[in-house]
Amino acid sequence: MTNPKSDTKATPENPAGRPDATTGPGSSTTDSTAFATFRPIKPASLDTLPKVPREFTPENLARYRGYFPKQGQLAAMQAAATDLESFTDAKEVLGAAAPPLPLLLEYLQDTMQWAEHRRRAAAYLEYARNMEARNWKWASKILRELDTVLQAVAAQNSQVAVDHPGITRLLDATKEIGKAGAATRKKNRAAKALKPKA
Repeated sequence: MTNPKSDTKATPENPAGRPDATTGPGSSTTDSTAFATFRPIKPASLDTLPKVPREFTPENLARYRGYFPKQGQLAAMQAAATDLESFTDAKEVLGAAAPPLPLLLEYLQDTMQWAEHRRRAAAYLEYARNMEARNWKWASKILRELDTVLQAVAAQNSQVAVDHPGITRLLDATKEIGKAGAATRKKNRAAKALKPKA
């Protein structure tokens, strides 16, 4: 196999056909330059993320349909909370029929804080999804090269796969998922071809 970026031939000593088989990802060699395009970004420590209380049991959110505040309500909520804080003579003004305004104020303040938590969590989730995908993209590229090297070496020394079962397992899982994805795409293309044209 010839490396697409080099005329160097693949050999047992250099199975991937690298210009310099001794260098790794991120080195100054032409074949490794692509790996340096995106350097791994370390995630924050999991200890810095808020933990969900152990006693929390998720509810079916369908029960709260219509109770998620809209943007307009959230925008007006702070002003209402400010009014409630200064409405110290509520009982005198509204009479005995007045609802518990201090409790209403607490609920509004908590609602605004949870809404901000959700907004920041959603932004962080999007960031985490991007970083997860980008890191796995580059890991996959290196894994494909590693697979080529291991197959060439294993042809002469089958013990290498036995000695590193974790790597073998990841490579096998990646191949199986790739095959399943290719089969699904093929099936979808066939189904699309059978649909009558409008």
